[in-house]
Amino acid sequence: MHKLARRSTASALLALAAALAAPLCAAVPPATRVGPALDATAAATPASSSAIAAQRRLDRQIRVALDPAQPLAARQTALTGVKQAAQGGNGEAQFVVGSLYMWGPEHPAALLPRDLDKAQTYLSNAAVHGWLQAMAAMAEVSLIEKQPEAAQVWALVDYYFSGADHYAAKGYLADLIHRSERSLTAGQRRQALAAANAFIARYQADIRIAHAKDRQSLPGCDLHYLYPRRRRHLAGIGLVSDTPRSGDAMFLVGVDRTGKVARVIPINSFPSWRVFRITRQMARDTRFNPAPACSTALRWGAMPFDYGSGEYEFNR
Repeated sequence: MHKLARRSTASALLALAAALAAPLCAAVPPATRVGPALDATAAATPASSSAIAAQRRLDRQIRVALDPAQPLAARQTALTGVKQAAQGGNGEAQFVVGSLYMWGPEHPAALLPRDLDKAQTYLSNAAVHGWLQAMAAMAEVSLIEKQPEAAQVWALVDYYFSGADHYAAKGYLADLIHRSERSLTAGQRRQALAAANAFIARYQADIRIAHAKDRQSLPGCDLHYLYPRRRRHLAGIGLVSDTPRSGDAMFLVGVDRTGKVARVIPINSFPSWRVFRITRQMARDTRFNPAPACSTALRWGAMPFDYGSGEYEFNR
């Protein structure tokens, strides 16, 4: 069985920085664009028919495990399959299992106890396997564990691989970096940046290839996002008093043949599940391409949704 590697703390990442012989990415201050967007042309090996069948089986297991409407016994059986895939190195399964351990009974699925050590192990592996949301989740777990330097490393890594676009520069990621760096000394910030650059130099090729892999759809069942923008500022959505000023969430969305979202199943929400109240409606308002010839009633996909106040902004 594949052994999951732990890549969680700032000290581990700093040790990696010292050990790497490869040149680091250019050291730049956090207020500067850290790097380019993921290269969509990164080489990825075409999936075999058996790999496609295994992925579709895993997709079904994840949907059943995370859906509170399913019988508990069926969800527990499905979770066993998801955990096996995670142990085998599947990044999507690692993100799901890590998310369940991150929140424990607070997660709507509530299938696993809260265990932040296990959450970090699964989420850090998911990050290396191309799941960018796992990087933000690792930063949030590090903040919960009162490890702001580790949180800063993961936030900077997420910012790099997210492409440092307009929304990342003003939204949730900007706020995440601010929350992680505000208690750090200037020396700690430099160390965190060095560790982030070391992580990027060590793993960026693997992450780019994993992120570029194209999931195979059933004939006539392609899923393409149409509108509205997935990222919004607070003025456009309204808040209740206890909702964080910025947030991010990942959902499974089930889209009908007309392109409307019929089901929304949460995977993770940060910095808290209060974010779910806003992003759930954003998910429901999203529209996708129609697929009248699709053989299944719903097409499923994993979609991130975030919002931010624009209070913190990077100058580029």
